[in-house]
Amino acid sequence: MVSREKWIVRLAYVALSLLFVGMLVWPCLGQAQGSGAPRKGLLWRAGTVVSPQEVDRVGVERCFRVEPIPDEVFARMRGKSYPAHCRVSRESLRYVRLLHRDADGRIRMGELVCHKEVASDMLRIFRRLYDERYPIQSVRLIDDFGADDERSMRANNTSCFCYREVKGSSKLSAHALGTAVDINPLYNPYYRKHRNGKVTIQPSNAAKYCDRMASFPYKITRVDLAYRLFVAHGFRWGGAWRTVKDYQHFEK
Repeated sequence: MVSREKWIVRLAYVALSLLFVGMLVWPCLGQAQGSGAPRKGLLWRAGTVVSPQEVDRVGVERCFRVEPIPDEVFARMRGKSYPAHCRVSRESLRYVRLLHRDADGRIRMGELVCHKEVASDMLRIFRRLYDERYPIQSVRLIDDFGADDERSMRANNTSCFCYREVKGSSKLSAHALGTAVDINPLYNPYYRKHRNGKVTIQPSNAAKYCDRMASFPYKITRVDLAYRLFVAHGFRWGGAWRTVKDYQHFEK
């Protein structure tokens, strides 16, 4: 009888242990908003609002990682940001997952693809931005927007890799190489005034944010934390260019 009671106690202990482990692992496997089905071991989908308690339970270090592009992520990229004629090897790119905060202070899961040579920089910079509560509205793969840069920028989505050749040449852009990132692009637009007086603004709905003397959220300036961190890691800021202004853009 004593032996039987001991086995019952042991089974109860094992059951409780499994329940506890399940509570820890469940947030990493659960369904959430965003696109792309989660794979085993993947944290919340990009765009998901996460509570501080969930982050504490999983561990913030697990939420900031660099790895080779997983098959499930590459499947989302193929034919979109990574077309059939892409001259950049998959092996030269890295998948970065991260946490960020929006303007309301909510924690969100984020993801980006960049070149392996800048992956560590990206991880350090975004971790510091997260720790300092720097607002970034969205960090999702541009593939969630059909690899359409205009759509992604209109949604104020921060993104990095998207294969495209410079118009009129075979030269690859910094985004095609994965060495450039656009931060909060709706509020930090691309602006160019041509010799004939024509003005190009991207995204096209961001004209009011070209006034850099105005006050509005997500604005990048030379005293801004994002500017200071990227420049400290050797990136160049498009907002400092002379012929055009690309306030969202940092490249290395």
